[in-house]
Amino acid sequence: MYLPKNFYSEKYIAEKIAKMLNEEPWRISSIDELIKEAEVAKNIRYGSKQKEAIKKAVENNISIITGGPGTGKTTIVSALLYIFQKQDKLVALASPTGKAAKRLEEVTGHPAKTIHRLLEARFDKEFRSVRFFRNELNPLDEDVVIVDEFSMVDNELAASLLKALREDAKLIIIGDMDQLPSVGAGNVLRDLIESGVIPVTKLDVIFRQEETSGIIINSKLIKEGKMVRFNNKDFIFHELVSPEQVVEEFVKELEKGKTLDDVQILTPMKKTDIGTLELNRLIQERINPPHPQKEEITYGSKIFRVGDKVMQTQNNYEKEIFNGDTGYVKRAYRDEEGLRHVVIDFDGRIVDLVEEELKEIIPAYAITIHKSQGSEYDTVIVVIAMNHYIMLKRNLLYTAVTRARNTVKIFGDMQALKIAINTIDSSKRYTALKERLKEQKEQMERGILYALEI
Repeated sequence: MYLPKNFYSEKYIAEKIAKMLNEEPWRISSIDELIKEAEVAKNIRYGSKQKEAIKKAVENNISIITGGPGTGKTTIVSALLYIFQKQDKLVALASPTGKAAKRLEEVTGHPAKTIHRLLEARFDKEFRSVRFFRNELNPLDEDVVIVDEFSMVDNELAASLLKALREDAKLIIIGDMDQLPSVGAGNVLRDLIESGVIPVTKLDVIFRQEETSGIIINSKLIKEGKMVRFNNKDFIFHELVSPEQVVEEFVKELEKGKTLDDVQILTPMKKTDIGTLELNRLIQERINPPHPQKEEITYGSKIFRVGDKVMQTQNNYEKEIFNGDTGYVKRAYRDEEGLRHVVIDFDGRIVDLVEEELKEIIPAYAITIHKSQGSEYDTVIVVIAMNHYIMLKRNLLYTAVTRARNTVKIFGDMQALKIAINTIDSSKRYTALKERLKEQKEQMERGILYALEI
């Protein structure tokens, strides 16, 4: 059984993609020469799979590039930017979260936005709902739209993105389907890949500079259901004794000169003594305790204190902050009417949140693995223990490990780790997108062109 919005979103996705596949794409001549030029300009030699991905992206209206960490997905984006810009094409880079968009911008040198900002999401006060200003009647200006971290995109957002594409625009989808699926309805990336109707490049070669990385090696082992190999360099195991032990390790990393943006604790759940609630309480007490000169506000069981790292957990379109955005508390006070305010710096964007809006803010020294999707940190401290038995799944552990750039430290017990590696998530998502895509493509090939209904 479907909710109407999910049914119509899924139906639209299938129809729009079938239409894109049926349309003749605009082409770029001398693609091989342009790839060689990009290699010289970027001082890199692309592998055969990377060249295949570039060609498919350039030659088709829609294509998918999928692969794990270290397989060169970002390198391909840089090449595509070079090639399209040489042809005077406008390119938009986007990702589901602010953190992922920021990282994409840093590694490519090209502006990147969240999908919501790209589509110019606005809160309609009259209807108390969200509207996307970019849509079928007001499509995006760009010739090419490249979306990273697509595993996080749900049915509704995917449909909204497709509605906003120009008739002649190219869509390039990048993601890792072995990560956790979207929080919202659907399993869009996996369904698109498994439908077999969209050109897909699966990157499976680890590049030389990554071959010795414990993170890359072990993420591949986890994906294959094999036991990880620990070392004393970048993939380290500690037998979990107490939550204080995790806090102590977190503090040690900060004492090495790392920032709160560099180090992140990830745990499967909010509850228990090794969940986010308790770990955040302990860390706040340790690194940001009460002080007469520090403003603080209590909201329910949460204390917001100046200097705290926090995360937005829902999309707040009125304030233009979105689920997963992280920031730091700058002020915490009551106004003349007694209303509680917390002023937060979200990466240079200062937002004043009042009363009910504070429900959507949580401390973020420790966050759930689900909330870490789309983010990347220098060092990740992962808690994997039997307390969270119900959550011990392969894709959860894989997602946690692949959030780290340089170091993973796992605190837990071997039994829990083995269970996580060996347990495939059996909570099937019932979708019909794969079947709809196949059916729509067949209809298109038979010359039956259906008008988009929504």
